[in-house]
Amino acid sequence: MTATILTIEDNLITRKMLGLALKSEGYHVLQASDGKSALQMFEASTPDLVLTDLLLPDMNGLNILKKIRALPKGANVPVIALTGFVSRDEEANALLSSFDCLLVKPIDPFELLQAIRSYLQGRARYKHDDDHFRILAVDDNAIQLKLCRIALEHQGFKVDTAQNALDGLEKARERRPELIISDVLMPEIDGFNFCRLVRNDSSLVEVPIILISSNYLEEEDRQLAKSFGASDLVVRTADFIALGDLIKSILRSKSAALVSGELKTGDPQQMRDQYVHRQIRQLERQARINTHLLQRCSLQGAALSVTVALANAVVQDQDISVAINEGLHQCLDAAGLSSGAIYLFDDARKMQLETQVGFGNPLQKILASLFKNESFLKRFMFAESTLCIPSPSLEESAPLRLIEHMATHSMLLIPIVSQKIVMGLFIIFSKGRDLSGEDWGNFGKSVALEIGQAIRLAQTFSRLADSEKRYRNLCQEKE
Repeated sequence: MTATILTIEDNLITRKMLGLALKSEGYHVLQASDGKSALQMFEASTPDLVLTDLLLPDMNGLNILKKIRALPKGANVPVIALTGFVSRDEEANALLSSFDCLLVKPIDPFELLQAIRSYLQGRARYKHDDDHFRILAVDDNAIQLKLCRIALEHQGFKVDTAQNALDGLEKARERRPELIISDVLMPEIDGFNFCRLVRNDSSLVEVPIILISSNYLEEEDRQLAKSFGASDLVVRTADFIALGDLIKSILRSKSAALVSGELKTGDPQQMRDQYVHRQIRQLERQARINTHLLQRCSLQGAALSVTVALANAVVQDQDISVAINEGLHQCLDAAGLSSGAIYLFDDARKMQLETQVGFGNPLQKILASLFKNESFLKRFMFAESTLCIPSPSLEESAPLRLIEHMATHSMLLIPIVSQKIVMGLFIIFSKGRDLSGEDWGNFGKSVALEIGQAIRLAQTFSRLADSEKRYRNLCQEKE
């Protein structure tokens, strides 16, 4: 049976986006723009799940939640809050104490659908087994902890929660669980050392532990977890379905290896060395991720600098050629590159060098005659695809000769296209970087798109100005 989802959102664009995303997955969608109409829809046709904005014209999300919970069929319907204003963990925790889940705007449709599945799929698949295994979930992230609890409860488990390792140990001693789930990355005491604390407690030594993580993904991490006493280490997923299956497999298994028997035999010194090694590995991985994110932010900032320069030129009726030159300087500087060039078709549809940055006289001559000597560039341009030189997909020798002539290590060529019309070519050069990565390609496409749109707008404004001038002249002649 198709699940029904009620969305409560006053912003028309967001409401349409939610509707399209949900309908694409086959859900039946009810849509309301305010609290009053939403409550009327709820009473008329009880939905399986509610998505509500926190700020609405007639009431806020918390008031809507209270009214839904007061309705005869509203006590057990999951309600997910959507907001763009939660900036601190304390605020998120306060909201999570009321709502089933909290999603921060702008909403990623993929993440939205994953969150919804964690409620609807689990409930549809499991009809609360007679086993009612008691699970203890430990996680310092309040949102992940609540998602885990609700998903596992829908699968038939009884779930206690704790927000750190010491709290988890205390709650496990107060009410012994059949199994413990713990995040790996937690403050003060991480998941590995939490396993060690549990294994050193005589009352908990045989309780299975599953560690979950979005960062510790390698087989060496899994082996480390087992050496500390964990039954297994698994990758965190949005719906927790696989986790539920693993829990039942472990609890119903009679194998001592799955529980704890052979997991306490690790050599202490070897465990410490392996633990330090895996921590260093994680720090290196995080450093690479941070470097990648920093580069991505720099490239986005560079693309934005072009947008600002071209937008100002169009609005202030400046010479678009001057704006393109300034934009090229700004984006190359922000991206950490020293050289680039922009070619545009002239009125006779011949490619001309519009502007360049970073080349002296000898190379400027090569740039100016580039399209006369390199015919493969024209073929590539009209294919409207990004080209990086060197590239394994290029079998011609001409691109490699071009690299040598330009005295550069890597070139990225992006056609400038507007409304399916090829208008020119944007080229960036690097003597030390490989420009074949996805981020560089997206950066080049963004800049080329902005240039094409700005040129098209400038041409449109010019035609309008000419038309207005001709109209005025015609009127004056008639007078």
